[in-house]
Amino acid sequence: MLRGASVAILGAAIVVGGCDRPSSVAEGQQLYRGNGCATCHGPTGHGDGPIGKTLYPPPRDFRDARAFKNGTSLEAIAQTLEDGLTQDGSQMPRFDHLSRRERESLAMYVGFIRNQSNSETSRRIP
Repeated sequence: MLRGASVAILGAAIVVGGCDRPSSVAEGQQLYRGNGCATCHGPTGHGDGPIGKTLYPPPRDFRDARAFKNGTSLEAIAQTLEDGLTQDGSQMPRFDHLSRRERESLAMYVGFIRNQSNSETSRRIP
């Protein structure tokens, strides 16, 4: 049953500012891999990537909504990707080289990771 839900979520897309292609979770996953996000945040977004283990403060664990300094909405995550995080010692670089649509796709994927992890956690709790 979760597999079907995953397919439905992966098929989700939004149209952004008249772009030819809509933002998508699938594109976000490619961007996550291609832009080195997993080196800090880990392949499943738990904040346990190989470089992330050497950083202080550690990278965000996407399962924890409290860890999102600027909010968990699509817009807030996309803005964080554009601006980066450097306050309080954070070392996340800006991803302003990505288009708005790409940042929104990446934000959608981060949200997908968080929602997927939360769904798995809630299924384990009796």
